[in-house]
Amino acid sequence: AGSGLNYQVQVPGTGPVAQTISQFLTAYAAGSGDVTRYLTPGVQIRAIDPAPYTAVTVTDLRALTSAAGVDTTGTPTDGTTLRVLVVATGTVSTAQQISASWALSLTARAGRWEITAIDPTPAQPIPTPAAASTAGTVSRPGLGQINPTPAGTPSAAP
Repeated sequence: AGSGLNYQVQVPGTGPVAQTISQFLTAYAAGSGDVTRYLTPGVQIRAIDPAPYTAVTVTDLRALTSAAGVDTTGTPTDGTTLRVLVVATGTVSTAQQISASWALSLTARAGRWEITAIDPTPAQPIPTPAAASTAGTVSRPGLGQINPTPAGTPSAAP
């Protein structure tokens, strides 16, 4: 999981980030517990009602970047943010399980991780410099090619 996306840092399945996410998803998608206890103050996310799953089990957890509390079980620094992609199995019945994924943003506060948002889409790969330069080339009739140059980068005269 995470291939083709920016979520390259494997998050330990037993650490504080994984615990918060697992408990949040159990409340959010399985209707077991109070979702608000896992949210950053001021954030409003309502549990799915009726809950589509009877249980949610996280199977893969990856982050965009490494952050305090991700690679170790240490206490995260307040204000640290983390974007993660969660792959989980949702149990519908004893005979049916469904794979589900969520892109989440977390913020550290008071020594713990809190859910700040369910991201509308996963983070997309950042184009490589070669891809960015060809993607920025615009061809206009009579003007030739126009190559946008980032600020502070010398450009050759046409």
